[in-house]
Amino acid sequence: MANNPTFKNKVVFVGDASVGKTTLLNKYQFITSPVTPTVSATSISVSVPVNEETIVLNVWDTAGQEAYKCLVPVYARGAAVAAIVFDLTKPLTYDHIKDWIKYIKDDVGVENIVIVANKSDLPPEVCSEEVQYTFNDYVFDIVYTSAVTGSNVNLLFHKIASMILEKKVEPTIIPDIIITPTEKSEKGCC
Repeated sequence: MANNPTFKNKVVFVGDASVGKTTLLNKYQFITSPVTPTVSATSISVSVPVNEETIVLNVWDTAGQEAYKCLVPVYARGAAVAAIVFDLTKPLTYDHIKDWIKYIKDDVGVENIVIVANKSDLPPEVCSEEVQYTFNDYVFDIVYTSAVTGSNVNLLFHKIASMILEKKVEPTIIPDIIITPTEKSEKGCC
């Protein structure tokens, strides 16, 4: 049951498993609890100050495992921005970026994309020159982050919020969901 809808700017984080999507979100929110792999997707709301405004982002953190990839369009549909994350220490996650771009643009229809090169605190297996060359034909911003040290994590969220402001993306109406307990059925769940 929906009650009091609020306007939020939907953002989706996508990428292969274990590239640091959840850890980036946790770092931005100062959450220090251990990270477990995301199953399906989770959603959090974050506020990002930009100039004189505060932009509220409804961030969807999607699972990177292949088994859940078919669910990404469900969570990404209507997103103002997609952050495609790869791990600088795992070239295979970098190799998959063009597939993620095609998937997000063509299958889901999200035009505003930022590429996130995560784990910049570790010795890279993918050099920055290669990344620049690969995305030379695109108009995407590339942000090098470390979810462990926090390097450029605030910059990433500021860039996402700025993209929304610059492109004057209309916020999505996201209803607040209220779940009320019901009486337990004698027949079980099905």
